[in-house]
Amino acid sequence: MLSGFKIDRILDKVLPLLNENRIPEALELLGKAEAHDPADPYLQLYYGIARFNLNEFEKAREHLLMADEKLKVDAIPMIYLGRIYLAENQSELALESFAKAVKKDKLHPEAHYYAGIAYLKLNRLEEATREFEIVLAEKSEFVLARILTLLEWKNLHDHQ
Repeated sequence: MLSGFKIDRILDKVLPLLNENRIPEALELLGKAEAHDPADPYLQLYYGIARFNLNEFEKAREHLLMADEKLKVDAIPMIYLGRIYLAENQSELALESFAKAVKKDKLHPEAHYYAGIAYLKLNRLEEATREFEIVLAEKSEFVLARILTLLEWKNLHDHQ
């Protein structure tokens, strides 16, 4: 059986693969870690993210809910769950997930960004604007990467 340290070392290799969208390689490493500790919350989180990236939303949802149950202060499982609901055009459920994420991390830019997207889908522009203002105030790398997206949306919206 692998020690917790060795499982952590495997999981440390998974996140960069997920960020580079190298999902098959990430799933291979996750399988190795799962054989030794299937209940590890980060294993479940990374499985959820991998399944999300493969549009396997039901499997992703299961893993994310297991991760969220154990990761009491990590907003990421709820953010990805909300993103699943957005992809399924269930904006109200998405907003519930993003609210839970914000309870865990009040200023998490992704939670506010995707909440803003959900509000836009519901044509609740005032609330969307409020969420985007929170995102812009954070000045994180995430924010900088999304500013162009917001500007593009505004440009498209202004020309309709």
